[in-house]
Amino acid sequence: MRIFHIGFILIVIGFIMAFAAALLLVLLPLVQQLPEGVSGIGGAGCIILFFIPICFGFGPQAFVWPLIIATLVLAVAAMVIGYAIYRYSIRIAKEFRKEYG
Repeated sequence: MRIFHIGFILIVIGFIMAFAAALLLVLLPLVQQLPEGVSGIGGAGCIILFFIPICFGFGPQAFVWPLIIATLVLAVAAMVIGYAIYRYSIRIAKEFRKEYG
């Protein structure tokens, strides 16, 4: 039952992060003061293959590095959460074996 709750919380956190990213894409250009007639957009992403994060970004240099750092931090957080879930499942499996032989 606890694994269901952990999974549900992770899904909710994912939706909140996606909503926050979309909101930032809308609000960030309104807050930034770019020179007249100049516009800019940037983005970054991170793909995790097993335990190796592959991060990428596009746009002006001022946009790319903070976004890549943020996605790298999120990738490390995802790996730590995955490892914590793995450790928890091993512990539960050992308790299950003790109880049911």
